[in-house]
Amino acid sequence: MFRCKACLDARAEWTFGCHGNKPELCDGCLRLYLQSSIDANDSREICCPFGDKCKEVTLALQDVSTVDEEFGEKYRAKLAKSAMNSNADLLNYDPSFLLWA
Repeated sequence: MFRCKACLDARAEWTFGCHGNKPELCDGCLRLYLQSSIDANDSREICCPFGDKCKEVTLALQDVSTVDEEFGEKYRAKLAKSAMNSNADLLNYDPSFLLWA
């Protein structure tokens, strides 16, 4: 049995493929991490909770939805908002882009 690396109390259930095949987080800690990441007022994707091991790995929408469908929908909305903001920034920076797009 593997212990959760965040709370050290609960049994780890969730594995991150970027680190291997051993469970690292319990359900409660992963849900708290996802909730705080989704609620953060930024446009970033959700990164692996173990940034010391892999800074560039992001969690896929499908992975987040596997944990909780509601989190998946919130994450989908956050990603869509981020994409819209990026497109608006591009048009503000280079209005001529609209002419050939």
